[in-house]
Amino acid sequence: MTGTRLTDRRGLTALWWWIDRWRKSTAYTDMTLEEQGAYRNLLDEANLRGGPLPTDEGVLAKACGDPRRWKKVRPKVLAHFSLGSDGWRNQTLDEVLARSNEIAAKRSTSGKAGAFTRWQTHGKPDGKPDGKPDGKPDGKPIANTIAPDPDPDPDPGSVRTDSGVQELRPVFDDPDLAERAGRFIERYAALFFEHRRGAKYHSKPALDFQEALGLCATWDNVRLETLVVAFLTTDDTFCRSGPGTIAQFRSRASWCDAKLREAGL
Repeated sequence: MTGTRLTDRRGLTALWWWIDRWRKSTAYTDMTLEEQGAYRNLLDEANLRGGPLPTDEGVLAKACGDPRRWKKVRPKVLAHFSLGSDGWRNQTLDEVLARSNEIAAKRSTSGKAGAFTRWQTHGKPDGKPDGKPDGKPDGKPIANTIAPDPDPDPDPGSVRTDSGVQELRPVFDDPDLAERAGRFIERYAALFFEHRRGAKYHSKPALDFQEALGLCATWDNVRLETLVVAFLTTDDTFCRSGPGTIAQFRSRASWCDAKLREAGL
């Protein structure tokens, strides 16, 4: 009857429908067209809510698609749901959601691990540029546009604002994000070599990867490269005195972004 629940990066959901299973079910053979429509609308609502439907008759009436007809179709439709402590549930939908969530979790973990492994074994940075960047930084000399900051951020996991400390955006499991993070680490090493007078970037794979995930979740590739160049070329004491690690860059990335925007970049 129902199929796999998909969730993309924007939070949208979709439900695959197994046509052969649906047409062999009693929900299809025993209900009128009107009842079938209400039933499928309630399955969509249950899917969006993660499984259970509320017991509120007003919510159910609206979710069925036509509140005026709810009392008429209710007996046949809810016969295919069971009432539990958390609301009305459809057993088949619950099974599908549990299985699809399990598959999604495994794919996410596998994708992140795969990207990290590929980076370690095939793309581990050697401090030299190995290809074109994902985007080009602004051509203006950034070092002269950023004034030294007398009050550097003490916490590398957060950024300082006028109103206090604001945590960086959370990182979500996402294979595409993991792939971008791996590529960013390679590109960072190349930029480090270029702007730190040929110095080799000594990476810490596990730490760098986690920091790169947070950076890639916050900025696109083009902006990230611009921020890296700003960080590596600025005269800011905090930026220049540290080891120049990706962790240090992340602690300063929002500050660089704010300074660049102030300069119209």
